[in-house]
Amino acid sequence: MRTGTLSIVLSALGASVLGAPVTAESWSEGSDFRRPLLAEPGPFLASGGNQLLHTSGQCWETGGFPPSDPGDELTIVGVLNDVESPLGWDPANHSYTVWIRGLTSEQEWLLGSVRVVEYSGGRITFYEDSLPSNHSYGIDPPNATAPSTFADGTAYLDGFFFGGGSLTFNDATEYGSIVLEVIFTGGAALPVLPYPCWTFSANIAAVAPEGYDFQMNGDIYYGNDCVASVDPSSWGRVKGLYR
Repeated sequence: MRTGTLSIVLSALGASVLGAPVTAESWSEGSDFRRPLLAEPGPFLASGGNQLLHTSGQCWETGGFPPSDPGDELTIVGVLNDVESPLGWDPANHSYTVWIRGLTSEQEWLLGSVRVVEYSGGRITFYEDSLPSNHSYGIDPPNATAPSTFADGTAYLDGFFFGGGSLTFNDATEYGSIVLEVIFTGGAALPVLPYPCWTFSANIAAVAPEGYDFQMNGDIYYGNDCVASVDPSSWGRVKGLYR
């Protein structure tokens, strides 16, 4: 586990994991359960605050969850619900989906009823496709429609996770959170991003279609410090490739 990650998780458990149980009646795709999780938001953007994207979807881990065994991979498929300035989109004519893959479980800690899982690797891609949308979760993923129908169209934003990520889940309340740090390196919307580095944080609940482990509602916002280690001239060259 990264230095300090466990202490951060422990200090946040009471607020973000040990809350009231989540039921099917209180949770639905797109529900607004957004609030600060394990990472503190960074400076606000000049317009639109520090949030960039709002998304929701379904998650599964190979072998099922719990437990999370070393080498298991977490996959998330879902939809883009809204974007903030400076991003633009066209939901009247296009559908927007997301595919997160390749998050590899490194280790799981059990702290009472709370599981803490550390992940490495992984990529995230948002796709833009013409309406009508064909995305379908189905059951028992991977299946004939998931992840394939969430990974078609053209790349809207594409990036990779760095520095590891964490998932916390309370077996008693069946509620938890995921925090991942992402660097965007491609996609049609890349040139308008003011920074390459962002944080993905999501609330998760064990209310999901058959074969899925969680439903998630999450945001991507400016909230990590990788910008200090990114050469501004290199970021400018990357963005220039997509202009």
